[in-house]
Amino acid sequence: MAEAREDKKETKEARCEGSQAYFALWQHPGDKEDPTRGIACAEARHQQLHVHPIPSLHDLEGNIWVGIPLLNRSCGDSKSRKPLFGEGILVANGDIWAYQRKIIAQEFFMEKIKVMIELIVGASAPLLEAWDSMLDGTGGSREIDVDGYLRSFSADVIARACFGSDFATGEEIFYKLRQLQKAISQQDALVGLSAVWKSLPTKANREIQKLEQEVRLLILNVAKEHSRGSSSEDDDCIKTKHNGLLRSIVNSARHCPASYSGSAEDYIVDNCKNIYFAGHETTAVTVTWCLMLLATHPAWQDRARAEALEVCRGGTELDVDVLRRLKTITMVVQETLRLYPPGSLIMREALKDFKLGGLDIPRGTVIQTAIAMLHLDKDVWGQDAGEFRPDRFANGAAAACEPSH
Repeated sequence: MAEAREDKKETKEARCEGSQAYFALWQHPGDKEDPTRGIACAEARHQQLHVHPIPSLHDLEGNIWVGIPLLNRSCGDSKSRKPLFGEGILVANGDIWAYQRKIIAQEFFMEKIKVMIELIVGASAPLLEAWDSMLDGTGGSREIDVDGYLRSFSADVIARACFGSDFATGEEIFYKLRQLQKAISQQDALVGLSAVWKSLPTKANREIQKLEQEVRLLILNVAKEHSRGSSSEDDDCIKTKHNGLLRSIVNSARHCPASYSGSAEDYIVDNCKNIYFAGHETTAVTVTWCLMLLATHPAWQDRARAEALEVCRGGTELDVDVLRRLKTITMVVQETLRLYPPGSLIMREALKDFKLGGLDIPRGTVIQTAIAMLHLDKDVWGQDAGEFRPDRFANGAAAACEPSH
């Protein structure tokens, strides 16, 4: 009887820790002297549940918005990437995430995007001129490593459109963020998820801390420049600058939810890092894949080029209405995102026990889904799911698959 009470107590403690130890208790019940049990409990904290295919929403028992939500972003993932993302919108949860989303989302409404189009067109001109000059004397054909060019281009657009900074400042921030990303990835490859090792004053850890501090100072300098400009210029002049997102982040830093553990400066730095890194990286990767797919499918390349020449005939100025007429190019971009999604995984941690399809999910379980598996599912996209077929989006994304996404 006493042993049963101890087992019950240990199970309760494992649940309260919100860890994978709860799974280990199921796998190794009984003898507490068994060394396998202790090892399993320790290792289980790093186990994850990979789910495919994804059960429908009807398979979730209960309403996830009543009381406490069932799923959160994985805390293990956010801790590992804290120097890169801090507590920004990409890793935040609960009321902090809701507050950040409310502030940031409005800067990407269509009315705000319309203002950015002219700037994006202007930034693309030097890129295309550089590629054009590389063709001089080559007979009109040569190999170009586009990856670096597209990263610089997307970095330039985000720095100017969202933060109103010059290209040199934006380029330095992006470069250091990329170095920080590489340093963290190399460390993860060597030591895995060991929190103890990552806290030691090793050369790799010192380099990560140095890069994190340098990025912080660069972002705060951009924010301070914004503040100085705001105090010396009238409102109409400020609104003509492409720094609406930065302005919103800086102003909202003074009213963070009480649950936010950092300072106002932390809030500014974390969210700017999230936008700098996520927006720049995903855009550059998607455009690179898009060009690769067009190069390997000449018929679609010809269709896309013909459409662009027709829509932009006579030097038509690009605006939202013109972009909406680029039907073929839109389908190509959508198919590129389907085949090569810039985000690889969806990770969520269960906040309490619940049922997912036919599985009982204990509190603390990390549920991980590969986006590429969803996008290549033949039951959803058809038997040609692995093929490049932009015309599947001819009637929009909702009609491209079953059930509609």
